Amino acid sequence: MNTLLDAYKLALFHEVKSQAFYKLAAQVTRYQESRVWLLALAGLEEDHAMSLVRRVADKGFAAGFDSHAYIAGLQESVEAVLNSEEEVIVREGERQALFDLAKGLELQAHENYLAMADEASEPELTQYFRSLAAQEHGHYEELLRIEHTLSLVAGDGA
Repeated sequence: MNTLLDAYKLALFHEVKSQAFYKLAAQVTRYQESRVWLLALAGLEEDHAMSLVRRVADKGFAAGFDSHAYIAGLQESVEAVLNSEEEVIVREGERQALFDLAKGLELQAHENYLAMADEASEPELTQYFRSLAAQEHGHYEELLRIEHTLSLVAGDGA
């Protein structure tokens, strides 16, 4: 990552990617209970992106960068954010593959925010990025709980 702006763009990308993943997975899942938690997670990702935009809008490193246009460009198509392998996983809807992909997305977002915190020159931004990292790690932990619960219900967990 070359600049804080690069880190910011990457964080936005991962928020939009996670949102697209959760929305698409909710559309194709055969299970209503899965649809509910997938849509809830999609909403959280959208909230994170907008919160991030609001928080850094007045920071020098993002001056002149149109965050809303950037996000809109990413949202234009699933192909813009999900690679072909990820799209296949989502469309096939196999539970374990979906959970593995979702957990990977949350951990990647966690790492991105930690990197942004390390690069931030202002203590307020450092603290904010660390709080976002903690939220993403919380999403990961929630996915682990949901995954475990569903595996018990399905009878394939210990």
